Amino acid sequence: MKEIGTKIRKVRELKGFSQQYMASQLHMSQNNYSKIELGYVKIPMERIHKIAEILQIAPTKLFEFDVNQIFDSLAQPTNQPTNLKRKTVATYSNSFLKN
Repeated sequence: MKEIGTKIRKVRELKGFSQQYMASQLHMSQNNYSKIELGYVKIPMERIHKIAEILQIAPTKLFEFDVNQIFDSLAQPTNQPTNLKRKTVATYSNSFLKN
């Protein structure tokens, strides 16, 4: 439960959505939505599909999402300037998050 909650949180953050926005789209309180991201509650597949729809991502992408694959590339030493590395990471994350 916690792993999918963490993935949902990271994708939400990459999309620039707030917990309040997600909660309102799911017709629940922000407090209850935060429990999803923290892994405190079991998430039915129906709800995962709705969350994926709000995040504009295929539900399977939520399960495949590997935050380390995106953010670890920022930590890799390269000759690229930091702003170019960030653009590369942003390009990768945007392509991954497309349906």
